[in-house]
Amino acid sequence: EGFDKIALLGKGGMGEVWKVRENKTGKLYALKTMLPQIAGDKKARDMFLREAKLTEFLDHENVVRTYKTGFSNNVYYIPMDICEGGSVDDLMKRYGGKLSLNLATFIILQALEGLEYVHNVPVQAEIVKRGLFGGRREKLMDAKGLVHRDFKPGNIFLMDKSDHPVAKVADFGMAKAFQAAGFSTMSSEGMVKGTFPFMPRQQALDCRFAKPEVDVWAAAASYYYMLTGQFPKNFRQGVNMWQILVTESATPIRQR
Repeated sequence: EGFDKIALLGKGGMGEVWKVRENKTGKLYALKTMLPQIAGDKKARDMFLREAKLTEFLDHENVVRTYKTGFSNNVYYIPMDICEGGSVDDLMKRYGGKLSLNLATFIILQALEGLEYVHNVPVQAEIVKRGLFGGRREKLMDAKGLVHRDFKPGNIFLMDKSDHPVAKVADFGMAKAFQAAGFSTMSSEGMVKGTFPFMPRQQALDCRFAKPEVDVWAAAASYYYMLTGQFPKNFRQGVNMWQILVTESATPIRQR
């Protein structure tokens, strides 16, 4: 309610993103929705709402702005800035698989500005403490900074299709307040979150306690990919991705 759908921008296992127009103001948004069948899963619903809580106060030119979460017709939704230029993945396809040095650098420097802000912004993190007899207590903790944990070209969005677009970091579904690392139940021990080709070794080994440097590595990996069209590590058929990620070094970029 309150929005007119214009076009489907993307779809995943948990939800959809629509380009919409707000009836009251005529303003365009990207509306991230959670599919009704997924909303019945408490953990998935908690993750969606947690992303909304963590990000609705973020306000920086190079971070996609999210607005207050809504619930209508059994659908949870988050209105966000509309980025008409699509993602850097989309841009790379338009340019034949990789970007020029000037364009890739122009984009990644903006994304790094967004990450620098996110890593230092004051946040309120929800922490869970367990009692001796199995009880649990939830409370809010003041913390400094979020770590994204899934930074990649597909999560850098462009405001338009010009030669020098404003770039914004998006999709904080994996983010957490790193000063509260280990206190939340959203990341279980042994769970790996992120996208393998852009993930540093330390994140694969210890996702719960990821610090901002995992995003810095992912930004370097994204820049590498934007320039070469290839991942930093040599993922290949017949060899386990996890083994490559943890045990092998990146291929020097000049060899690409």
